[in-house]
Amino acid sequence: MACLAWLGLFLLASCQTSSLPAIDYRAEMRAFVVKIAETARASQAAFIVIPQNGLELLSAATAPAAVAAYLAAIDGVAREDLHFGYPGDGDATAATITADWLGQIDQAQAAGLVPLAIDYVTSNAQADAALSAAAAEGVIGFATFRRALDDLPEWPVSPPGNNPDDMASLGQIRNFGYLINPGNFADKAAYLAELADSRYDLLVIDLFGVDGNALSAAEVEALQRKPQGGRRLVIAYLSIGEAEEYRWYWRPDWDKLPPGWLERENPAWAGNYKVHYWEPAWQSIICGGEGSYLDRIIDAGFDGVYLDIIDAFEYFEGST
Repeated sequence: MACLAWLGLFLLASCQTSSLPAIDYRAEMRAFVVKIAETARASQAAFIVIPQNGLELLSAATAPAAVAAYLAAIDGVAREDLHFGYPGDGDATAATITADWLGQIDQAQAAGLVPLAIDYVTSNAQADAALSAAAAEGVIGFATFRRALDDLPEWPVSPPGNNPDDMASLGQIRNFGYLINPGNFADKAAYLAELADSRYDLLVIDLFGVDGNALSAAEVEALQRKPQGGRRLVIAYLSIGEAEEYRWYWRPDWDKLPPGWLERENPAWAGNYKVHYWEPAWQSIICGGEGSYLDRIIDAGFDGVYLDIIDAFEYFEGST
């Protein structure tokens, strides 16, 4: 019966994708990000917004006004696999692909945005190469041995540009750490201790801890102090292009009766489902006011959001 239920969900998702009306998927993603930024800054003026991947949204070739609004809404951009990790961990990303991405990063820098890079490496030498290349390109790099982002790297021993300074804005950071899956830690105390002991200027972490409960404002505030003494930025990870079945908003009956905006499961990430991110019902879950995902992040005292699955527009463009 379970197989039949999943088959039904797959067929429904296939029909939904193939019968979608004409939609400008890139424009809709830009508008969604702008909405998130405006909603957050209504209560926290300096709230930081960093989209990951989807650098094509920076192009103003066909929609200059929409792109200008998008650029004004975000503070930085992040690109995975800039030098290592594509197509697989430890693989050197093809020079032509890196060059294309660096061209897009140049656009971001020209607009005053801070570029971040995440490389997935399998050796200390690769980590050193990735971080050195990023520094030469004016990019803030992070090299990890864990694609699942479930631990902080032990190499290098100290992050590049290690410093005791206060970080008041994204433009001041010289390094960052990225850990969003705390499930391998023995308990919340061990998880928070590893984060607190790290020396990064910025941490990208999940709102939720080992026990599945949201971090408290006091816990986030404690993480905002580096062991060197300075203030650091703590940013919450937020997937807006996929729904995750392990999140608080997921309803058990969606397995058999999914909402119209829910699409098929991502074959590369179990429990993650493409969504019609332009639909009000999904956007309400993310940033629809009191009790929304964004509202919970703000209440916990995070300095901003790190938005993932920005490139969901590619999935829908390829399905039409």
